[in-house]
Amino acid sequence: MKEAEKKGLNLKTENALPYAYTYDHLKNGGVKEEVKKLGDVEFHASNDILYKLLPNGADKAKLFLEIEKTEKILEILNEYEGKYGYKFVDDESKNNCVSRIKRRLNLIVMENILTEEYCKQAQKYFWVEQRLDEEMSAKVDKLKTEEEKKKMCHNAAEIKKLLGSIEKGRSVKLSEKMVDGVVSSVENFLLDVLRTSKIVVPSKVLPVAPEDPSHKKSEKPSHFEPLDPIYFNPEDPSHKKSEKPSHFEPLDPIYFNPEDPSHKKSEKPSHFEPLDPIYFNPEDSSHKKPEVKEKENSTTEDKN
Repeated sequence: MKEAEKKGLNLKTENALPYAYTYDHLKNGGVKEEVKKLGDVEFHASNDILYKLLPNGADKAKLFLEIEKTEKILEILNEYEGKYGYKFVDDESKNNCVSRIKRRLNLIVMENILTEEYCKQAQKYFWVEQRLDEEMSAKVDKLKTEEEKKKMCHNAAEIKKLLGSIEKGRSVKLSEKMVDGVVSSVENFLLDVLRTSKIVVPSKVLPVAPEDPSHKKSEKPSHFEPLDPIYFNPEDPSHKKSEKPSHFEPLDPIYFNPEDPSHKKSEKPSHFEPLDPIYFNPEDSSHKKPEVKEKENSTTEDKN
């Protein structure tokens, strides 16, 4: 029991049963995992409720009233949801499951007096129907279009044909009323699975896990670093911060191309003009201070 509790299983209902329901899933049949889990939840719940009805086996009126108690069915469904790790996509899906359980149990009660022996026989009916759900579900999934899939879900003739084959293999024979009830339940099961398969359940996983050591917040985000010229990356050792950004350096004459028609030579070459401070770089040996001022000085001396 302790080992089961560690695994998160709720054995409260199953331990109270004199006869457990067993089923072997269809192997290599392409049955989806959610179909298997839904079947396990639904038919184990049906089995539990059936045995809970056993004390009132001879009183059919009371049995029918007990079967209609939705809250009790939901309580047992919740237990098996936890055990099989299944979660109904929405209330509509859960309500459909409840309706199928009620229909199934009503038919069993209508057929015979509820006894332990009859409950064992009913378990065989459950097995046949669960296998029918799985095999028909696999047939539906193999079809390509939505229209083809819906048509197969409503294909009563195909469902009855497959049911007969499963009955024969299990040496079980259902009455006509039970066959009609099973066909109706299987149609509902298939349509519900098809509907819920198109519903996207939002993930509850956080986009960023604060506990994840790989998600570290930097002390000072790079986009708050003082903006050095566009090429500077303070975290890259190969990028050294210049004392004076290149875009503030005086323009070197190297940018002037006399052969480029877009570069027009001024009427009076700039290197004869008194240098505007912005163009003069005293550290550049190619930049020589013009002698214009000296000529002006010599002219002044001549006048004197």
